[in-house]
Amino acid sequence: MSGVEDNAIINNVTMEEKIFKILLSYSAESKDLEQTHRELCDLFNVSDRFDDAKFIENCCISYRHDYGLLDEGTQGLIQAEVKEVMRAIKNNAPYGR
Repeated sequence: MSGVEDNAIINNVTMEEKIFKILLSYSAESKDLEQTHRELCDLFNVSDRFDDAKFIENCCISYRHDYGLLDEGTQGLIQAEVKEVMRAIKNNAPYGR
């Protein structure tokens, strides 16, 4: 697969399926609300993905659709920019809504 699909796939499982599984286990009362909340938040935590080469590549492709056609030096610059955006999101998470 190239790029990021509308329904993002992580380890061959869509985000929708992961969310459904977490909520299903809560509704089956095998998890409490706090644990369920923590698992849902962890799904969207970019901090754990700074070293995930595939995630970074997918972000780069979403940001620049011509990413795969660029030379390695330019790709490196795009990767650095994407990581800085991720870092900015992480640093500002406490100031959310």
